[in-house]
Amino acid sequence: MNAGPPVFALREIALFLDFDGTLVELAPQPEAVIVPSDLPPLLARLLAGTGGAVATISGRPIAEVDGFLKPLRLPASGAHGAELRETPDAEIQVIGAHLSDPLRAQLQAIVSMLEQRWPGLRTEDKGTSFAIHYRHAAEAEPDLRAALGSLHFENGWQLLAGHRVFEVKARGWNKATAVQRLMEQPAFAGRRPLFIGDDRTDLDGMAAARALGGDGVAIGGLDAEVAWALSDPAAVRAWLKALLG
Repeated sequence: MNAGPPVFALREIALFLDFDGTLVELAPQPEAVIVPSDLPPLLARLLAGTGGAVATISGRPIAEVDGFLKPLRLPASGAHGAELRETPDAEIQVIGAHLSDPLRAQLQAIVSMLEQRWPGLRTEDKGTSFAIHYRHAAEAEPDLRAALGSLHFENGWQLLAGHRVFEVKARGWNKATAVQRLMEQPAFAGRRPLFIGDDRTDLDGMAAARALGGDGVAIGGLDAEVAWALSDPAAVRAWLKALLG
């Protein structure tokens, strides 16, 4: 396991933070995550200390993350790069395409077929992507992977695998493009980007941070080519507190 990250000076860094499994512990259902009461004020202090260079980069829609962190609003990317909010006060931009009705119907049909055997499957339609969770039906993974892999996706769409979830999303937008876009903003420009995440979907963001002179922090044993690692969200929150000195 790599060593934990050092305590950087806030004036030097930009923080890109995954949400589930990084800032908060994973939950049996996406809506059931528990946000520690001190997390929103901690992030607010980091936002002030960095001069605005703190962003959440999540597979969730931005509005969902806002709901968990309210009343705090951060620069943010959601739905794996398909949504972007460049500053806390900006409007959310939807920059990724929405799923077509035929593709959505194909995915629903796969779930309807498989959930007869594995009723623990759950879908999440985000508009710009479609997720099928199997946290309560882990044994469904091989058949679900095979069924989704047999689809001939419309041009511009791809299958993304994460923590007991498969997600169909548009190509061309991901956590790397989110980091690149936000690093062009005045609050982030010229800083050392640090991407903190726990899932394979975070690897693109970490690679983008490294390409821009920064690095990544892998959480929970994620196999990533980054300099540092932390054990779990509690360790992430402790490190963030240490940054405040």
